[in-house]
Amino acid sequence: VLRAPQPEKPFILETDASQIAIGAVLKQDFEDSSHPVGYFSRALSTTERNYSTYERELYAVVRACEAFKVFLYGRPFTLRTDHRALVGIFATQPPFASRITKWVMRLQPYAFTVTYIPGGENVVADALSRIPWPVIEQPESLAMRLSLNFLEESSRADRVKIENSSLRAIS
Repeated sequence: VLRAPQPEKPFILETDASQIAIGAVLKQDFEDSSHPVGYFSRALSTTERNYSTYERELYAVVRACEAFKVFLYGRPFTLRTDHRALVGIFATQPPFASRITKWVMRLQPYAFTVTYIPGGENVVADALSRIPWPVIEQPESLAMRLSLNFLEESSRADRVKIENSSLRAIS
């Protein structure tokens, strides 16, 4: 059952990524047990689906933190992930690919402790990351396709005009 967030209580963010989507659940511990206070899920674009597992898992963390920024920004919270490699990413500074470095930089304002949880315990975030959302195109690729379609239509219209003027010139 979704509960109203209590600002005085610490937050727990659980994230997960699959081949098709990313998901997260924001939780808090109440008297009886841990309850969700928010859900997040998003389909991956065709480009994002080509990311490595490590990149998709880190991307899920970045997007979840940004989605719950109102609750998490500037206050300590626990980040729980079933991807063990993410536990050490913030403790060390090995050379990263530029995309990963940018994501780590986007997470710098957040004060969190990363803990590993077995996949079987991360069921809500896991379920949210497996929702078969329709594929989202990257805005650039969609704009590029629309531009190409426009150019094709324009050139087709120009060919028709040229053909029509050639026919008039002949007759």
